[in-house]
Amino acid sequence: DWLYVGGSGPGNYTRIQDALDHASPGDTVYVFSGIYKENIEIRQYEISLIGENSHTTIIDGRGDWWVVHIMPHTWGVRIQNFTIQNCSPGFFGPAGIILDAYTNGSIISENIFNVNATGVQLYYGNHFNTIKNNTFYKCAVGIQLRSMCHDNNIIQNKIEELTENLDIKNDENVQLQIKLDHRLEELEQKTIDFDVIQKELQEKTQTLSELQANFEKLQDTIDEKT
Repeated sequence: DWLYVGGSGPGNYTRIQDALDHASPGDTVYVFSGIYKENIEIRQYEISLIGENSHTTIIDGRGDWWVVHIMPHTWGVRIQNFTIQNCSPGFFGPAGIILDAYTNGSIISENIFNVNATGVQLYYGNHFNTIKNNTFYKCAVGIQLRSMCHDNNIIQNKIEELTENLDIKNDENVQLQIKLDHRLEELEQKTIDFDVIQKELQEKTQTLSELQANFEKLQDTIDEKT
């Protein structure tokens, strides 16, 4: 089933938490654009929380610890298309989204994190989660993995104006994945740079050919007059 928050539809919820409290496993909570000043807890498994637009659908934690808390032993949660902002400040503890102990198989994607603490925190024993295509802006730490986390996918995230991009504790698989992602980004950038240089050379070669042709025409004109 789909539950709706905001908007003008009959029976729509006004608070995200109210919709989540009435959701069942497998349900989707769809949130229309707006600013929702809440601290949210997700207790059910296999819940999708989807915003209308990541720039205009904003969850504001009011400076009170976590903004979104996925509770322990929850799995299969999807959070997508939100701006997550204004949790408590600090490097340890508060976060935009926290995946609490043994929260597995969840997907955090297409979100914007603008918090003065950690963007996403995997707390303890978190496995097979995906953190993908998010933007972390002015966070103290972008993504933090605390302890006994492994086989998590962290890919294609954009990092801007952070104190630390990643804070990883004991997660060799993630470290390897991150190194591979960064290497891939470097290679992609070098490919882009090569394409730009190649295009510039082609343009200069074309210009040189045109100059040569013009010179030959001028030479022919001179020859005819002499």
